[in-house]
Amino acid sequence: MQRRETSFPELNVKDTKVCIIDDDELILDVLSRHLTKLGFPVQTFTVPSKALQKIEQEGIDIVICDINMPEMGGLEVLHKIKNAAPEAEVIMMSGRGTVDELTQAFRLGAIDYLKKPFSLAQVDMVLSRAATTLYLKRLNKQYQEELEKKVKILEELHQKERAMRKALEYLTQSVLKINKELWLSNQKLEESNRAIMLANQYKSEFLAKVSHELRTPLNSILGFAEVLRDELFGPLNEKQKQYVENIWKSGKHLLDLINDILDISSIEDGALELNYEKVKVREVVEEAICLVQEQAKKKNISIQMASSYDLSLEADPLRLRQILYNLLSNAVKFSHENSSVEVGWTEQEEHLLFWVRDWGIGIPKHMKERVFHKFHQGDSTLSRSYEGTGLGLALTKKLVQLHRGKIWFESEEGKGTTFYFTIPKKTTVQTSPNLEESSDDFIVPPEIGEEKKRVPPPPVVVTVREDEPDLDLIIRCLKDMGYDVRVEEQDKTCNQKH
Repeated sequence: MQRRETSFPELNVKDTKVCIIDDDELILDVLSRHLTKLGFPVQTFTVPSKALQKIEQEGIDIVICDINMPEMGGLEVLHKIKNAAPEAEVIMMSGRGTVDELTQAFRLGAIDYLKKPFSLAQVDMVLSRAATTLYLKRLNKQYQEELEKKVKILEELHQKERAMRKALEYLTQSVLKINKELWLSNQKLEESNRAIMLANQYKSEFLAKVSHELRTPLNSILGFAEVLRDELFGPLNEKQKQYVENIWKSGKHLLDLINDILDISSIEDGALELNYEKVKVREVVEEAICLVQEQAKKKNISIQMASSYDLSLEADPLRLRQILYNLLSNAVKFSHENSSVEVGWTEQEEHLLFWVRDWGIGIPKHMKERVFHKFHQGDSTLSRSYEGTGLGLALTKKLVQLHRGKIWFESEEGKGTTFYFTIPKKTTVQTSPNLEESSDDFIVPPEIGEEKKRVPPPPVVVTVREDEPDLDLIIRCLKDMGYDVRVEEQDKTCNQKH
């Protein structure tokens, strides 16, 4: 009967080294041939010491060892093999060994035994059990290593989780601390806002008082200065004229400064409202030119309109004229004598574009960013060559923005400056109705040579306080206009006729 071939499908026999130790060379030869045929790499030794030396150097997987050998007993060899290669599977061979010897061999780590004489089938059976055990040990070792890796990964994950929990706890505490600080900051901010609102209220009250208490006497000063300058009460010498002109200029400068401060304050407080109506551009431009004409004449500067056609838009005529006046006045101020200033406008899709151009000193590069800042002037030296409050352009920008327009400029030092601004043609704000101007406020005296009789004006009664400072000025101006003036003092029944 033909013997069935033995195979080891789970084990890679080529990588499984086998060592056979026996003093019987015939047995060595038979086993070596058989195992080599099965695919195992086989080494045979008749001397146990040499086998042990080889095992210590290279290691071993399966050992088949005789239990009775003259040089060294099999049990001693087994003990030393297990010390040198603990993972090795040892099969003991015994021809006349006792039960005690075999029992001790199993205690020392032997996995199986072959009793001499034995058949190759018995060898295959024992070898199969040893190979299976070896495979299972290797597989277990592999699983153990993988398990250790996974355990290590789990430990790392646990460490990271603990670190994340600590970080989360720290972040939570930080957020709570920030929220507390934010709450305290909000409380302080609310207190600051209340203080700012109170300060704004005080400021508004102060500016209202300034508006009355400063502008009223200033108007009186300017009025009397104009009366003296026009020599209504007699001629003045040159020195007196110069002093009166200085008084008028200083008062006018101070009044412009107060008006600009009040306007900017009103805009910033949201108290300034625009009165929209349909405006003819050419008329507003001409009015603005008239306001700066005297200033331009002193430097022999001509103001030219670059646009001849007329356009209309919805705007506050007073504030639009103020914008144009500020830009024209600024252009004249910084222009050279005997030069010119140009003002123009053109129509765009939804806006009107205005410009004011001069060929004066221009704006240095380092000052361009501050042009629209409050109290900024192009000439910032201690002895400025140009008068001004430094509020004109700041107020102009705010008025343009209040119209929902834009303002910008182009300038080159020494060559001049051009200011541009846009105003929307139409506004969504409810415009004020156009009120027709009343023409019967005054009855104008007829021209000389007219044949119509002059209609005498009605008397004008002026009710005043006892300390009214500009009563004489009012009376004088009204009388020069042809009015019959009657003054009625408060708490008195008598009338005074002039």
